[in-house]
Order: sequence, then structure tokens, then C-alpha cells
Amino acid sequence: GIAFDPTDSNTIYMTGSAGGILKTTDGGANWSMQGDGIPYPYAGPIAVCPTDRNVVLVGTGDYDGGLGTGYGVMRSVDGGGSWEWVASNVIQSAAFSAIVFDPDNSNRILASTSRGIWKSENQGLTWAQITTNGNLDLNFSALSVGKARNAGGRLYVASCLRQGSGVYGVYYSTDLGATWSRDANFPVGTNMARLQITTSAVDGDVVYAVQGGVRKVFRGVFNGSGFTWTDITGNFPNGFDSTNTYNWSQQSYDMHISAAAHTVNGNVRDDVYV
Repeated sequence: GIAFDPTDSNTIYMTGSAGGILKTTDGGANWSMQGDGIPYPYAGPIAVCPTDRNVVLVGTGDYDGGLGTGYGVMRSVDGGGSWEWVASNVIQSAAFSAIVFDPDNSNRILASTSRGIWKSENQGLTWAQITTNGNLDLNFSALSVGKARNAGGRLYVASCLRQGSGVYGVYYSTDLGATWSRDANFPVGTNMARLQITTSAVDGDVVYAVQGGVRKVFRGVFNGSGFTWTDITGNFPNGFDSTNTYNWSQQSYDMHISAAAHTVNGNVRDDVYV
């Protein structure tokens, strides 16, 4: 995991799946350990509060490699100087894949894990598990919140890996993560491999997804009750092993997608990174 201080771009936090928590205050020239007091070194996604730079949350467990079991959330209120172990009695044996602050209310935080989606309304002190599709313990590989929508509110999206008809795929919430619906239109058929999703940095109704089983990248447009998907893979390399560009060979382990706003000739667009 990696996260920037919201007020100082030279201050960056980084986590390792079995390497604890690191911090730099000089743009990466020097790093110091910040998690020496945590009970186990398995650190995953990290997030800094957008309105209080001293509040830092780390989700535990090695989601991708499975080398370390999650044991809750580590929380700091002094910029990583000391840590409090929270949610240890609630989120047991769940590896975290994402932690997201609500852009409009920094007390509200959502997290995706290998055992469902969790929500906090008090800046990470206590957590509650959210039922998705009638289930609590679905395996979510990613979670993202979009820009403000023209229709109002924000779109939360998550990608679910649990094998099974009617369960795997893309989930969305339009009520601040309180309830979630599965999008039945995601075009992967029965090929239920690694799936990652992210929201647009420009348009609150647009998301991007990458699916390792079919080796494709998709763009989704939200219509109020689901998504319309377009295959945007284009000339993205399609090799699967060392005989042909190697591009998808680790799709089950370290595949990722994100989007960033970029201004070109006066127009703001998404740049998508896979």
C-alpha cells in the first residue's frame, strides 16, 4: 500500500505485505519504520485522513500473497508515531484489499476485505460488516469511490472474487456504502478470474475494470441501476507467458488498475493505468 499526506506531497506512507509500515518526509530520499509496535508485520492498504493528516489507517493481512492473516485495523493519530489496534475483535482472519475515506465526510470509512465490506462512522474506531447480495463474507479485491455525480451523491464500486453464479463480479452502492447491488451486466460469462475495478477521476458515473481470465480492460457507464460496459482493451498486450510478452502471467496475484485526471489541450480526461 501507498498513501500521500493530503497537505504535503513529500510525506508518503508505504506498507509491505510482511514488512510493516514505512514513512518518508523528504519525497522518498529517506525512510523510517513506523510500525515497530504493531503485533504482526502483515500490512496492506493504507489511507490518510483527508481532513486530518495525523490520522492514518492500515488494513492488515497479505491479501494478494496469502502469507499473513489479517487481524484488524491499525490506527495512528500522530502521523504514524504510535499505533492503536482497532477492530481486532470484529475483523478477524480477513485480509484487507482497500481502505477508502468518504470524500465528503472523513468520519466515514469503507474497507474491502477477503471477508466482505466493512464500514466505520467514527474515523476507524469501530467497524460494522455490510451485507452484500445477502452475504457477509464475500471476497472483495478492490473498492473505490468516485467523483460527485451529476445526479447527486457518489458512486462506490467494489470487485468480488468469490466463485459462484450470481455472486462474482462488480458491486455498487449509491447510498454511502450502506447497501450494495451486484451488476448483472459485467461481460465475463463464466470466466471468474481475478477482477480489479476503479472509479474515474473525471466522471462520477464512469468506472474501469480489468479481468485477468479474459485478459481484457473495460469501461463502465452507470445508468442508475447498473452499468453499460465497453471493451477498451484495444492494443493492450495479450501475452500470457514468457513466450509472448509475459503480460498476464501474474494476473491472479498482482493485477491493478487506476485512473488519474490529465489535462490535454484544455480538456480534462482520464488516463488509465493497468
